[in-house]
Amino acid sequence: YKMVIARFKETLPNNEILKIERVQNPWLWKNFILKKITIIDKNGKDEEKHLFHGTSNTPPTTIFQGQDGFDMRFSSSGLWGIGIYFATNASYSHGYSYPTSDGSGARQFFLARVSVGIDALLPSNRALRMPPVMPPAVV
Repeated sequence: YKMVIARFKETLPNNEILKIERVQNPWLWKNFILKKITIIDKNGKDEEKHLFHGTSNTPPTTIFQGQDGFDMRFSSSGLWGIGIYFATNASYSHGYSYPTSDGSGARQFFLARVSVGIDALLPSNRALRMPPVMPPAVV
């Protein structure tokens, strides 16, 4: 929990954390590991990061209790097309956080383990539907 608090406070030092919940879904964990293996097979490497994700209009329970996890069906257009976006800074995802139902003004968002594979620097293009074709990995 110390790592979560430290990451949160890096960019939201004046915000209060009311609750931290560790979410474990065996089905989603198995799928995550299989995707990591696929990324390693495809790219020759895998990089894992802890990144923030705000769900805006989707209740977080829909994501972590389901079998699909972060699901494109709940995504809307972004700077690089429809996709599932994660952020290094908590302050960015806070802007997309989900309001709690108790009316307190509290917000919810994720700090997730994300397998990022290979990144590419791209200009903004809202028409993208898939990542660009990358050259084969050099192993």
